[in-house]
Amino acid sequence: MVIAAWSLGIGSCWVGDFVEAEVKRMLDVPKDWRIISLISFGYPDETPSNPTRKTLKEIVSYNEFAKSKAN
Repeated sequence: MVIAAWSLGIGSCWVGDFVEAEVKRMLDVPKDWRIISLISFGYPDETPSNPTRKTLKEIVSYNEFAKSKAN
């Protein structure tokens, strides 16, 4: 759903931290149903720039424990 929405220019946000009982009450969801996650949809007000990525060398180590590097 998230990818399909984005292909139509619609933004989304997956939510996994919520009070299930409160959501059930607000949406009148049957008590024996479980809510696993929520997804909100909307039209973005702006287009964020792509974040810079760490190099593979910065995140992978071979045959040794990787020491944390302060950024």
